Amino acid sequence: ALVEMQAQTLDRIDRALKRLKAGEYGICDDCEEEIPEVRLRAMPFATRCRGCQEAAEQSEARQRRAGDRGYRGRSLTEVIGL
Repeated sequence: ALVEMQAQTLDRIDRALKRLKAGEYGICDDCEEEIPEVRLRAMPFATRCRGCQEAAEQSEARQRRAGDRGYRGRSLTEVIGL
């Protein structure tokens, strides 16, 4: 798990370096506003501003919960139709 986390971090840093070369570093992927310097100092590989990142995380959480509701109270056999 630690090796996987390190590999993901290296991948994020590599993508940030590519964004820097392309002149896109520090610009939010979603709202296209400038990502505050304080956030970039804390997370140099951030691709979203704090507001957009929080909105994305909330959306992902809602999708996970909605997916979970589809299986509640049903057995695996019922879910897969056996």
